[in-house]
Amino acid sequence: MNVCVVGASGYAGQQLVALLMNHPHVGKVFLMASSTAGARYSDLNPAFKGRMEELLLPASDLLIPGFVKENDIGAVFLALPHGASMPYAQFLIENEPEVGIIDLGADFRIHDVEVYKKWYGDHTCPQYLDRFVYGLPEIHHDQIVGCRTIGNPGCYPTSILLALIPALKAGVVETDRIVADSKSGMSGAGKTAAISSLFTEVAETVRPYKTGKHRHTAEIAQEMSQAAGGAVGLLFAPSIVPMSRGIQSTVYAAVKPEKLEWAKTSILDYYKEFYKDAPFVRVLDEQPETRNVRGSNYCDVWVTIDEETSTLVAMGVIDNLVKGASGQAVHNFNLMFGFEETAGINMMPLYP
Repeated sequence: MNVCVVGASGYAGQQLVALLMNHPHVGKVFLMASSTAGARYSDLNPAFKGRMEELLLPASDLLIPGFVKENDIGAVFLALPHGASMPYAQFLIENEPEVGIIDLGADFRIHDVEVYKKWYGDHTCPQYLDRFVYGLPEIHHDQIVGCRTIGNPGCYPTSILLALIPALKAGVVETDRIVADSKSGMSGAGKTAAISSLFTEVAETVRPYKTGKHRHTAEIAQEMSQAAGGAVGLLFAPSIVPMSRGIQSTVYAAVKPEKLEWAKTSILDYYKEFYKDAPFVRVLDEQPETRNVRGSNYCDVWVTIDEETSTLVAMGVIDNLVKGASGQAVHNFNLMFGFEETAGINMMPLYP
């Protein structure tokens, strides 16, 4: 089928276009942007020279009645900053109800409008929040299959949730004081020029930011609460490290006393069983590294019990642009339309 990528010139959009170009069930990829509309795609992204020479269409073309039908577009990927996806999603829902919508931004990840307002501000179409499924395939697989509206998870939440949700579902840990510490490469900040993104500002340093105040806290807590069957207390502490891709998250939670002996002997085997049918989660016997998932749709997970403090320690590592964004969007696309689950995203990590 033909698909459309709105926001194709950003890092996540560029990665998404690369994946869709090699997808066995995708025909033409329509490229759209706002500030870079009219530019040749390969001029903005030289890696696409000789492969994708199309001009970027104005994103506003998507709002022209009949554009989707006339171009036989089956799915639209919204690779846009928070707040920017709402008008496109609302228009498509109300005028093109059969088209698939996958929002890579934050506009439809949170289902409680008051929570959304607290972290992001006003929402222009809150009536559609409940329509969107949170697109974490390993957890919401059955809800995603056949659904036409998906809120793609954030990169930090993907690594954190896949690391801890099995333990939450098993009722192994206390939920009042969960700590998630994450390290992210610079591509997570996007392409927009900023002093804080200069090489001399990020090299040879680890920069913590927005500790306890990062917007991703809301969706992490939402999904943790659902898995635990009740409210959770979450402290999320992200940092930037000097690499281009990758996220490493370590999550800490106290083990319930009555679960401690079982957890010490069985928690790793339980995780392996939990993810046995998940093609993109690899539960390891050793601590994971970001270099081993770079360029792939894998999330490598490891879990252990610190016996001195009766603490569960779970780690998740991903490529933030693939599993943390575009690869996960394609995974959701595959489930949405009944394609092979791994179609277009079954590539090996780039190593070394």
